[in-house]
Amino acid sequence: MPNYADANRYIIKGDIFYAVSDVDELNDTKYYGYLSAESSWIIEKIIATDGTVRYVSGHDNYATNYTGRAGLTYDYYDQIWR
Repeated sequence: MPNYADANRYIIKGDIFYAVSDVDELNDTKYYGYLSAESSWIIEKIIATDGTVRYVSGHDNYATNYTGRAGLTYDYYDQIWR
């Protein structure tokens, strides 16, 4: 599971630090977009009605993927690193 800081959301995976870049909390489905200094990214999707948390990751085109976040395929956290 990722490490979080609620006041300043981030994810640490190994030696890579992902800082929050975009937040969409307007609906029951919430999205948090994270970027690393190396341009890798993670988008976290939380469905408040059932408590589901899923992720998608990539290495480039963050802005395009965040814009199209609702149509991306999300998976469990451990699966995005395979």
